[in-house]
Amino acid sequence: MDIRRTTTFLVSVLVVLLTLTACTSVSSSVEGKSNDIENKIPVLMYHGILTDEEKQLRPNNSSYITADSFEKQMKYLKENGYHTVTVDEMRHFLAGEMQLPRKSVMIQFDDGLRSVYRYAYPIMKEHNLDGVANIITRRTYRDYGDKWDPSRNQYMDKEMLNKISDVFELQSHTNKLHFNLAD
Repeated sequence: MDIRRTTTFLVSVLVVLLTLTACTSVSSSVEGKSNDIENKIPVLMYHGILTDEEKQLRPNNSSYITADSFEKQMKYLKENGYHTVTVDEMRHFLAGEMQLPRKSVMIQFDDGLRSVYRYAYPIMKEHNLDGVANIITRRTYRDYGDKWDPSRNQYMDKEMLNKISDVFELQSHTNKLHFNLAD
């Protein structure tokens, strides 16, 4: 393994470890009820995924992670016994109605970008991990044809959303939360 790949791998592992220990945590303390995982569940939040080559088209866009880095993070979670949590499980956990495994984590993607369908879905399916996709519903009606264009944001259509629903719990990120005057 060359020095660049080794460095990339070590940075990816470090990001996952730091994220799992210091990222957004959700606290559960409803009417004094507690649980066995120190009242915290890390939430890993993503927007989009691109290959290394595609990422070069958007060098200053920190909303995208590379497919290789995402693959390493998901592999780490699976190999280290992490349990992925759905929104419904999180709700019951926060209400003190259920316990979750000690190594629980929620994986979320915002906006409903096609890169989730193209890259995240097969990676998560391969590792048997579940996630949450928060969809901007108005954007599911846009027609991009079959052409994949990583230089711009493209959103999943209804067919893609149906396909990923075996891995992703679909939630609403509103109908038109992000907008510009051209929409």
